[in-house]
Amino acid sequence: MATIVASAAAWREGRIDWCRELARRAASGRDDSTAADRDRTRLAQVWHATVLVRLGDLPHGRQELARALTRDTHVPSDRLLAAATLCRSEIALAVGRLDDVVAAARDGLVLAERAAARTLLPLGRTLLAQTALRQGDMNAVGTYVNQLKDDALLGHTRFIPGRCSWAVAQILEVRDGTASVAHLIESITTDERLLRELLVANPAAAAWLVRAALKLDARDLAARVVFQAHGLSVCNPQYPLLYASALHAAGLFDDSAERLLAAEDLTQDPWARASAAEDAGLLLSARASDQDAAVVALSRAADGYLDIGASRDMFRVNSKLRDLGVRRRQVPRLTGRAGTSAGPLTDTEFAVAELVSQGLTNAGVGRQLFISTHTVAFHLRKVFRKLDVSSRVELASTWKQIATP
Repeated sequence: MATIVASAAAWREGRIDWCRELARRAASGRDDSTAADRDRTRLAQVWHATVLVRLGDLPHGRQELARALTRDTHVPSDRLLAAATLCRSEIALAVGRLDDVVAAARDGLVLAERAAARTLLPLGRTLLAQTALRQGDMNAVGTYVNQLKDDALLGHTRFIPGRCSWAVAQILEVRDGTASVAHLIESITTDERLLRELLVANPAAAAWLVRAALKLDARDLAARVVFQAHGLSVCNPQYPLLYASALHAAGLFDDSAERLLAAEDLTQDPWARASAAEDAGLLLSARASDQDAAVVALSRAADGYLDIGASRDMFRVNSKLRDLGVRRRQVPRLTGRAGTSAGPLTDTEFAVAELVSQGLTNAGVGRQLFISTHTVAFHLRKVFRKLDVSSRVELASTWKQIATP
């Protein structure tokens, strides 16, 4: 276990090659006769698989994970199964299968609770929080904020403090606006170890932090993120995802559409790739001569978000495309639940009804769907008429049955 601990420490410090080598050594250890010894070796293999997945080497990560669970007839412990299941959830997130992320993360949390593996709980909750944000499930994100805060108070987040802080910041920013998380953004960006751990674990965080810092007119904080992302890329040149992350962050900081488009080309993660295309499109849209190029980039972003069911992101890009005179009809259901149906409702009406049933005001719904409160009210009246309900309370009480697959 000492080698795994050392590998995890190297990961948090940004020494990725050393982390990977230590993980490989731990995973190649000899199985001994006892069940506990075999579990330790297999846990090392799961950690090795997790490192490979986070570095974008999905084929070898999958192979190592399979090796951890199929070596003999020994029944694995709940702790081992919890770690392996959460690794599967990370794989699903890396390829954009959001429903699979949710299923695996929930199973992993059950197993972690059963095994009293408290330090695994924050990982499962951050995976669920990211997915809920992308799918627009505002009920769920509020729950995850509270759970992650409790995890932090109890010391369960000590292995992924940056990742957990970022998850909370993302949720609160969506719910209450960027100004509400200024203190969190400052605490993440000014703590070098916290920021480095976050950027290694989730390179897409670099662009988010730069974007948020610039909204707060805190260019010094944005510059810290760009510098750290660039440093990680230079020190680990063999990992393209870190270079793509640094390009994306620098493109936002320098208002460089060229860098953003280059980041899009280099990024493997489908959500991060769509995000780079979106940022490039927004930058191009501000130039009168680049409107056509902006539409093309934003359309690629919309297609990317649509492919993975990132409904909330899709609504945001559609809103900008409408401003440019382009209307797209095809959008996923807001919560990403495959097979949901609400009879005659359009996708936008479904999204409005979903959020109203979660208790959001018209203004809150408008912020989530990037439409005006007047447009929300217009769609809500149509929802009431089509579903034959007369109030928000009645809609909320019947929505679960209406929207069940």
